[in-house]
Amino acid sequence: QVVSATNYDRYFSTLEANRVHIGIQNPLAYITLAKTRGAYPLAKMVQPDGSTSYRGIIIVRDNGSIHRIEDLRERTVAAASHTAVGGYLAQAFLCSKHGLRNGRDFKLSLVDTQDNVIGLVYRAKADAGFVREDSLEAVRGKIDLSKIKVIAYTDNYPTWCVAAFANTPPEVASKIGKCLLDLDRNNPQHREILESIGISGFEQASDADYDVMRKTMEELNLPY
Repeated sequence: QVVSATNYDRYFSTLEANRVHIGIQNPLAYITLAKTRGAYPLAKMVQPDGSTSYRGIIIVRDNGSIHRIEDLRERTVAAASHTAVGGYLAQAFLCSKHGLRNGRDFKLSLVDTQDNVIGLVYRAKADAGFVREDSLEAVRGKIDLSKIKVIAYTDNYPTWCVAAFANTPPEVASKIGKCLLDLDRNNPQHREILESIGISGFEQASDADYDVMRKTMEELNLPY
């Protein structure tokens, strides 16, 4: 049986209501479930470019007065969600290293999607935006990206993982993990499966891969 959640907050209640044995989640959800449900990763996703990590960026208008992170002080910054790793948390962590905190030093404006964040910055409706690096490619052709400037890149964060839980039968977890790792893009049937979820494969993952997410949440003094 497959169940899905429409947003981050509902993901956890969906897991509990359906006694789920296998989950697919972002780094933040994973470290939360590792603590509350004994989650452990079976595999992490390999992106189309072959990487198993991603990073966030801070964008501004190319002709504006913001050139570095410190210039965000007393500005309005757009982001899609408080729980987006590459679209908010990674940048908030980076800003904290430069002495800036959301609510104290800059104002956060939440919008629905990262596409909308880019659009607001492009139209000068927000001073800056927090988005994933690969989100710029998604709007290429819709927005003149020469008008957008990247002023900072965050640390790299591991991709989403497929995880099992304390209640998952070990033999089931082992078989699923092996099946995922055996998927081969050179096999037409396997490639169809991988392309349907927008990735190029799976790689072995460990709990330690997600320590960067734990460090981020602890530095920001946010519960998980």
